[in-house]
Amino acid sequence: MPTIHLSVPEALYRNLKAMAAEYGVQITDVVKFLVKEGLERRLKQRRIAESERLELLEVEVMYLKDMLEELFRRVDDLKEALEEVKTPVIEPEIVESR
Repeated sequence: MPTIHLSVPEALYRNLKAMAAEYGVQITDVVKFLVKEGLERRLKQRRIAESERLELLEVEVMYLKDMLEELFRRVDDLKEALEEVKTPVIEPEIVESR
């Protein structure tokens, strides 16, 4: 198992020693537990942040989808208007009979 050597302030060491005595374990076990707990908490926060980011991206995608639909609708309207302008309007000629 890999080993890590730590130098900690005296006050922190006393707190770790008291915690170890309270739980009836060695100081190294308390340090392992606290490190593991801290890493798990950080990973959980990261997952929550990623989840929130994903939700934000989903909202932005829906917004872009709506904008594209509106853009396509406007393009279709412009195509229709252009066809109307291109198509000559033939008005019936009224001929009066004598």
